[in-house]
Amino acid sequence: MDQRQRRIWLIGQLLKEYQEYRDTDEADLPVPRNDEERRLLLRALQNVRLPAPVSERFLRVQDEYLGAELAQRTITDANDIPPVETVTTESVTTESATPETVAPASAGTTSSTQPIQNTQSPQSPQATQSPQSPQSHATLAIWQGDITTLRCDAIVNAANSGLTGCYAPNHHCIDNAIHSAAGVQLRLACARIMEQQGHPEPVGRAKITPGFNLPARYVLHTVGPMIPSGDPTPDEQEQLADCYRSCLRLAADHGLETVAFCAISTGEFRFPAELAARIAVRTVRDFLARQLAQQEAAQPQPTSTIGTAPTPTASTANHRPANTIRKVIFDVFSDRDRQIYERVFADHD
Repeated sequence: MDQRQRRIWLIGQLLKEYQEYRDTDEADLPVPRNDEERRLLLRALQNVRLPAPVSERFLRVQDEYLGAELAQRTITDANDIPPVETVTTESVTTESATPETVAPASAGTTSSTQPIQNTQSPQSPQATQSPQSPQSHATLAIWQGDITTLRCDAIVNAANSGLTGCYAPNHHCIDNAIHSAAGVQLRLACARIMEQQGHPEPVGRAKITPGFNLPARYVLHTVGPMIPSGDPTPDEQEQLADCYRSCLRLAADHGLETVAFCAISTGEFRFPAELAARIAVRTVRDFLARQLAQQEAAQPQPTSTIGTAPTPTASTANHRPANTIRKVIFDVFSDRDRQIYERVFADHD
């Protein structure tokens, strides 16, 4: 199949899931003649599809289709984005609340209830990882562009409490964009998590899934606070900070090194953009600084010996440095949002 044939075939398969089209010949299905209209219809059908089982053939054709679509776009590697700030152990701000610890996330809090395997699509190369070794710093960066074209270890999705994505056809929210680019497997993976959890996803937690057809290896899903008044309370501001902390803890627990955040809660959830950016940058900076301090403290201290090699003990022989996130990217879409983040970083200087 070429790309046009894949698109038409996928539309036909999704239409035939509806009772009124189940017995309709493919030639008689209401498929638009215009390629752009077909593209929009395919995305819309994917958006509204419930997390039901799907055939291996459908997944194969869909993955080929999404891979070919991605190949037409410019992919940006996280390692190529220049940093705007270096974080060290001295970077903790006085405004920070509770100290951060990087402990394994427990099931039902910040991790999924099943082990996550890297099911990277062949069309989506993995982000480059550096060798595990003690780090003296991490970096922060701003990047303006479509987060679904960013190659990194994990991107963050601003999800809703149902966690299975946006069901509005061709909606412009980040949740819809990520699910559309990842493929139907992402909704199925999220549905399994929610079925095991048995209740809506709380604000400020996080879950992890593979990225499937995205360039990113994983997706971190978090639900931000909704602010109908546009004026968040101190508790709601802390909830937003919890979103960033939960995602970073989960990334560290899975050994991920590069993480890209969208602007959580600033769209449909109406959190003021500048305040959200300040909370985001401060929270991430403090988390990384504390994590670096923990890693530094965990390094085995050399024994004072002259002319002899120290005898390794069980604890030092098995010691490995803690997983440390080495780069966090704040992804923005508009010029206005980029200017906000640039101002936040300039104010810190």
